[in-house]
Amino acid sequence: MTNKFQKLLLLSMPLFIVHALEEYSTGLLGLDPLFNWVTAHNLPTVTLYWIEQIVLVALLVWAIYWPKRWLVIFIGLLFVFEITHIISALRQMSYYPGLYSGMLLVIVGFFYWKESLKNYKLT
Repeated sequence: MTNKFQKLLLLSMPLFIVHALEEYSTGLLGLDPLFNWVTAHNLPTVTLYWIEQIVLVALLVWAIYWPKRWLVIFIGLLFVFEITHIISALRQMSYYPGLYSGMLLVIVGFFYWKESLKNYKLT
């Protein structure tokens, strides 16, 4: 793993935490259809959301110390998925929960993919 790649992962950790706080504090849980399946399984949406965020940070730490091909790709896909905040905001022509930090994550994600495709050998 290159030093730049490791720095991108380290940078993404606090960004993902800020992103989670922005999503939660601006009401994403009530808007995003991805959370509809939670109520069908009698799970508290907020509980599942925070478990998901903790797992995400754990995966980022794992990727720094024990990078695996599937994990590098999975984290890269998370960066790509953040584009949905921008698309939703453009569709509504107004703020969508997670937009600001989501834009930062898309930018970091661009450099993440660039670095992983350029220098990182997926093992």
